[in-house]
Amino acid sequence: MTSNTTLSVVFEDPYRERIPRISGTKYEFTLSYSELPDTRSNNQSLTRSTDSTITYPVAEHSELHRLKHLSAQAAAANQRKYETPVGGLDEIRIEIEIDEIAVELFGFVRQATNTQLTSLSCPDSIAKALLLHDIWDFNSIPKLINHLHSHPAVAELVGCEDTITKSKLYQANKRLKSNSERRYIHAAATRIVHAFWRNGYPLPDQIRSGHELTVEPLIRETHIDAATRRSAVFNWIANILPPLTDHISFDRAANTSYTITDIVGSLAQAALIDGVYAAEDMAGWHYNDDDLIGGRHLTDLLSDLTIRSINNTFRDVHREFISIASELGFFSTGYDYAADTTWVNWDGDNMPELIDNPMRCETESGWCFAAVTCMNSDARFAFGINMVTDKSKIVDHYEGFLTQIARNHPINGVYMDREFTSGKAVKMCHSLTDEWVIRAKTTKGPIKTHTEEASVGEPVGPKQIDFADVTPRPKLYLHPLEEGHRDSIEGTHMKFLVSKSFEEADRDYIYQTYQNRWNIETFFRQLKHDFSPTTKTPSSESRVFLFNVGALFYNIHTLINRAPSPRYGLRLDIPYYMVLQAIVEFSFTRAGPFGR
Repeated sequence: MTSNTTLSVVFEDPYRERIPRISGTKYEFTLSYSELPDTRSNNQSLTRSTDSTITYPVAEHSELHRLKHLSAQAAAANQRKYETPVGGLDEIRIEIEIDEIAVELFGFVRQATNTQLTSLSCPDSIAKALLLHDIWDFNSIPKLINHLHSHPAVAELVGCEDTITKSKLYQANKRLKSNSERRYIHAAATRIVHAFWRNGYPLPDQIRSGHELTVEPLIRETHIDAATRRSAVFNWIANILPPLTDHISFDRAANTSYTITDIVGSLAQAALIDGVYAAEDMAGWHYNDDDLIGGRHLTDLLSDLTIRSINNTFRDVHREFISIASELGFFSTGYDYAADTTWVNWDGDNMPELIDNPMRCETESGWCFAAVTCMNSDARFAFGINMVTDKSKIVDHYEGFLTQIARNHPINGVYMDREFTSGKAVKMCHSLTDEWVIRAKTTKGPIKTHTEEASVGEPVGPKQIDFADVTPRPKLYLHPLEEGHRDSIEGTHMKFLVSKSFEEADRDYIYQTYQNRWNIETFFRQLKHDFSPTTKTPSSESRVFLFNVGALFYNIHTLINRAPSPRYGLRLDIPYYMVLQAIVEFSFTRAGPFGR
């Protein structure tokens, strides 16, 4: 079973008014998508907005191939304008009409595309004849000659009714190829055929099959070819990376040869392979060595930055990202948010930023990072990641993230793990939302008392309790665990401190919604293993910077998989490495996979 969704697209098409029975240069229609239920991105809503105005003529005719999935639906939407069947005498009339319109459009293509069509090394009549050859996808010059002889009016329009010979066409065709001009005529033919097609004109099967226009109108992501997918990802990066990197700066007096984009591209390359020290050598096979930043440069670039200044920089970066996501239709409604920490082990020399935590860190000390992420599957964004140097201030970091979110967007709920069973955390949640859940530890006091009195297999609450002198008083809910899920820590029940708004009818909702908090664990896993460039440096500033860059890469990947792409309006479900590859390519070529 598939789910169908829609997206509005506008075509601005000056070819349109030059084709019979239609008028105007702009029209809008609704695209239909088919989404497979087992897609990894687990999209819940595909009706995001995007810049989906397609303007013709496109800069490169190869772009028409990457727009075929859109043109197929435009063709289906426009077919009702043509009621003439294709066949018999009507087919002959259609053939003549196609040739007549094509010859007229040839002149328009010359003016509109700014190509070398205006200075071909052959007579105009030969160029028009070869244009029809490519439109009809004839596989030989004799077939073109037969076509012109069969339609004298077309031959007269082309201007070669008395002079057309096999020899002249062969010679002209050969000369154009040797001068690298023949491709311009073929490109013009492609543009004209696609103009017919997307405007619903009833093209004969010979043209449709010759130009591979047998495309299903219903768009399926799995049917999009690899080249189009790569180009769509590159378009995403070209649209969103520059405004994000505008907020990143360094004291680069001694490093002005590197742009911010060069640095970010080098770090994306480092995330793709074995860290910042190997990235320079690896990327040097493909790009200019002078553009690449290696591990030996990173410490110099960060030498004058503090952890606070890096956090502030990326606060602005993530604020810009959320602004972009909002323009694309996200955050129009409230979301649920998860807050948690992750650790990076360290077994080197002691440093002020290290925190002892033998329960969670194999080396008994390491760097602690705090983060807040959106729990909703269709918007699993991260709002930055801050290094924590004082355990008692972890909740302060969460409050900073969540307060920033709340200034511009509604917060539905906040969900936190049991490490944060504290009055400080409860007060923070109270200040942000009427719906929050903290998985609680079994401690002394009312939590322990109610846990000991609970019957195996039976839920308890939510019931109001006294907790850390917090007002209004929170509630306690004990969720019964099946025997196979019990352990020495949880016992027979999973314990939750919840806001006063929850009632007994909300028990399943509390438990099921809390499970979505696992999205933040996915973020931490991907941040460490997929998106952050690895390093062995003891520099805490470098670690903070690389983790924040990794969070940025993660957000870009999440956005690409959850909104229609710029230019093509495509639904994508791509792996993380395709995003990193596109960032590298954009950073060092600015051209993309097709040399645009």
